[in-house]
Amino acid sequence: MRRPRRRPRARARAGCAPAGIGLASLARSFAAALPAARARLRTVGPTALAVLVCLPSVVETRRSHPDGLAHYNLLAGGFAGGASLGMNRQFWGYSVLPMLPMIDAARPDSGAMYWHDVIGDALSMYKRERRLSLEVGNTGFGEDGIRRSRMGILFYEKHWAIYEGWFWTEYGTTRPTYVRAREGVPLVTLYERGRP
Repeated sequence: MRRPRRRPRARARAGCAPAGIGLASLARSFAAALPAARARLRTVGPTALAVLVCLPSVVETRRSHPDGLAHYNLLAGGFAGGASLGMNRQFWGYSVLPMLPMIDAARPDSGAMYWHDVIGDALSMYKRERRLSLEVGNTGFGEDGIRRSRMGILFYEKHWAIYEGWFWTEYGTTRPTYVRAREGVPLVTLYERGRP
């Protein structure tokens, strides 16, 4: 039997309507509770209340940029809370974007690069947009891909832990060249073969 498809956006939109209605009701109650002498507060108060209610979300959205998928809300604890709860830190390799100039500059002569969880369409797009040199290759996925590579990246998620062991074995080192992190939470690690 097929499971029904989840629709998180539809649920989020459905949750926004009651929240908006509740905020409007609260603002009306606030305005009605004020004496007539405070007429100015009746108009400014609801706006101030809306700003106060939305401010934490705005601040957290700004804080999460450009790694929004690795960030979880205040209840989960942000980047560190999501990581400690074992939640995903990225999807399909988007969090490698800030590292592309460094990867391009350090690319091996052979172009043999292991991209781990970056989807092929994204690599094509990065090259088409000139964010990444055409000379940087893709050695494929899994242990064989690591074996064929001279340089590679690893994304931190529980189900990818075995890949780090493969890097250590194939590259002969446990020391990464670079670790991209947010607020102390590692997102992407770069390994280079032959580096101590």
